[in-house]
Amino acid sequence: MNTEFEFEFGDKVKHIVLEFEGIIRAMDTWYTGCKRCAVQRPIKKDESVPDLYWAEEVDLKLIKKSTDKIDVPRSGPHDNVKKLGVK
Repeated sequence: MNTEFEFEFGDKVKHIVLEFEGIIRAMDTWYTGCKRCAVQRPIKKDESVPDLYWAEEVDLKLIKKSTDKIDVPRSGPHDNVKKLGVK
């Protein structure tokens, strides 16, 4: 079973069916081999954080590759969590 993902954390993607865009915040491989990504829309102007939407990797299209190199911690909590998409 191939468990490597086509995308990386921080990539901007678009759902090809529902047509929403966002940043990949989490990735998960199911026991059946299904690869899913949690996509989050940009932070709103009032700084509220939008919900995550889980989607099959095959339903996503790359819009923009992330330029941030993210060292993904394997356990938590961590004080050095980087906020992506916040300017």
